[in-house]
Amino acid sequence: MSRGPQVSQELLLGVEPQQFLKLDLEAQKDLWRNRFGILGRYAPGPTAWIERIKQAQREGEVAVKRLSLEFEKEEQELSSSTMSVVEQIKPEGFEKVMIMACGTGRLIPECLALLATNGQLHGVDMLAEHVNFVNEGLENSGECNHWRPFGNPRYQIYQGLATDQTEEQDVETFDVEVWSRLGNHILNDAELNSAHEQTIRRLKVGGWLVLAESFTGKYGDRELNQGRLMSSGSKFRNINSVIKLLTPKMEVREQLVKKTRFAGDEYLVVPFQKVS
Repeated sequence: MSRGPQVSQELLLGVEPQQFLKLDLEAQKDLWRNRFGILGRYAPGPTAWIERIKQAQREGEVAVKRLSLEFEKEEQELSSSTMSVVEQIKPEGFEKVMIMACGTGRLIPECLALLATNGQLHGVDMLAEHVNFVNEGLENSGECNHWRPFGNPRYQIYQGLATDQTEEQDVETFDVEVWSRLGNHILNDAELNSAHEQTIRRLKVGGWLVLAESFTGKYGDRELNQGRLMSSGSKFRNINSVIKLLTPKMEVREQLVKKTRFAGDEYLVVPFQKVS
């Protein structure tokens, strides 16, 4: 069986968007698997971090630690901005939360803390390596599955895609779904549309989609990321096009939108509420 174009180690630093679109799913997984092997918990970061960590490794342990602290600061700023918006949505706690493309689990501990008494968190990622990393981290931290009297675990971290068909029992059951950089990593527009459709299907009426992504286009009084190019394997989308795509089923709650930066790019954390 053909797996389509293969991903070489060299391509990790130079997969252009059009090249990436030609890769089949298994080849894309290979690329992300290699990123995880190099960057570990920072694998969701920009492609440029791969060469930076390799250079630090050549310089020695002190350089690696210093660069890891820099990566950690960048990741923490984005996750803090994202969670500050999520926390405002429903301060009394969520019954059911989805983190789509949860990566190495950056947002999971904080989302667990926002669950209501019988709440449940779902974390989904396409890589088994990411899923295993998150589950092992939760077990080692003592945050293992807490079984309720009615038999549901406090969290489920499993392998899947944003475009997967939503199971009937999950239709209109989630309070909130969080995407951190996922829209930047889905290069195919039809796939992005499909992923949004499945999200809307999962959310309750009144539920929320929180996008933490890097956009172009005019928002408020400024042009976002004017003249900037995203790193290989990622894609900017116009914020107004995304709003139009999600309307009329979803509406932006502009008073909660937060601006931040990550790895040199301007990001918006944008909460959409399902209205129909």
